[in-house]
Amino acid sequence: MKKFAAIVLLIACSIAILSGCGEGRPAMTGRCLVTANGQYLIIGDDNGEPTVMCNQSGKANLFDELQTGDKIKITYDRILLTYPSQTNAYGCKIIERGSLADIPQDIYDQLTEMGWIFE
Repeated sequence: MKKFAAIVLLIACSIAILSGCGEGRPAMTGRCLVTANGQYLIIGDDNGEPTVMCNQSGKANLFDELQTGDKIKITYDRILLTYPSQTNAYGCKIIERGSLADIPQDIYDQLTEMGWIFE
C-alpha cells in the first residue's frame, strides 16, 4: 500500500510540475506602426507580416510611448491569421527608437491600399 501511495504521489507531483511549464508567453520583436486612429501594429522581424496588437496587459498605457518605426519586443498569446493578423499583447518593451523609414515600403503600401491610415 505504501508503494502505491508513493507512486500516486510521484505522478501527482509530476503533473503539477509539468502543468506549470509553458506559463510564459511567447515573445516577438519587430517594428511598430501607429495608425492615425490610435491602433498599434508590429511588423515581425521573423516573418515580416503586420500584426495588430490588442492591449490585454491590464495597463491602459502599454503602447503610449510607441512611435512608428520603433523596434519593440512584445509578449503575446496567439495570433489570429487574418490580414493583417491580430494578437493579444501582454507586455511591450522599446528596444530602440525608429522612424517611418524603418517600415518596409511594400507592407506600408499594402496596408494603405486596404484603407489603413497612418500618422
